[in-house]
Amino acid sequence: MDVPARLKWRKGADGFIAHPTATDHHERFASLRLYNSGWNTDVTPPRRFESWLWLVKWEGWFVEHGYWDNKQGAADKATEAWWRCVQTDIPRDVDMEVAMIVARALVMPVPNSLFGEDANFLQKVNWHLHEVYRHEIAAGVPALKNLSEQLSAELFRRREAGEYKEPEPYQSSPTFRRRRRR
Repeated sequence: MDVPARLKWRKGADGFIAHPTATDHHERFASLRLYNSGWNTDVTPPRRFESWLWLVKWEGWFVEHGYWDNKQGAADKATEAWWRCVQTDIPRDVDMEVAMIVARALVMPVPNSLFGEDANFLQKVNWHLHEVYRHEIAAGVPALKNLSEQLSAELFRRREAGEYKEPEPYQSSPTFRRRRRR
């Protein structure tokens, strides 16, 4: 793979480290460290061997690692992996989106795309809405009551249409109870 630029490696506490981004260095980095070294005595004459661990990480997006025989090869692999991984799509943070929708429910209308989401997403929004605003919904606050009714109606419509199946209720398994001795 042709890489657009080499990573800028620096000596770190336990190896080498590169910070390809300007911020959040503890969450976004590439690193190399000596994983294993010694002498291979299975061959004559004995030869020295090394194994380098390379790691590329962007918290919440990607983590990839591997091993290579020498430091330069490990640096090349880490560089290739970094540029390959940053080209992938950023994963969707569903919990953050749901929390934002619910937090803004009193002050902003919900996004137009909300009812185009899948049923699991709508169920999460409904659950969060009732956890945060249970008393306000019961008191009849218009914005919250309308949103709750719309979510319930949409989930009901999808269940009736067969697009969504209600999950089975949790059943606890019987447990063995040891008799207490007196």
